[in-house]
Amino acid sequence: MYKLVCYTVLLMIVRCTGKEEIPIFDPDSSPQILFSGGKLTEGPSVDQAGHLYFSDQPNDIIRRINRDGTLDTVLYPSGVTNGIAFDEQGRMLLCQASRNQP
Repeated sequence: MYKLVCYTVLLMIVRCTGKEEIPIFDPDSSPQILFSGGKLTEGPSVDQAGHLYFSDQPNDIIRRINRDGTLDTVLYPSGVTNGIAFDEQGRMLLCQASRNQP
């Protein structure tokens, strides 16, 4: 199940912002696991720089996979975030279940 979720997240990165298309995948490549150890990852979103953000709700954390493949913790505790988006100004918007606020 986790591999399916990761693959789905990778496929959702096809979102490009700006005038220039950013090549996301090499057509000769195959899917890779970029992160393991999450219990329930969801809410994937990509910022204007091409970094992938996602939440791990049971672990109450938001992580970022940078374009170079490194992993960062963005917010802990995250308020049990299950949705991440970015507005036109690049601000991160979160849907936090434990704080009962969008």
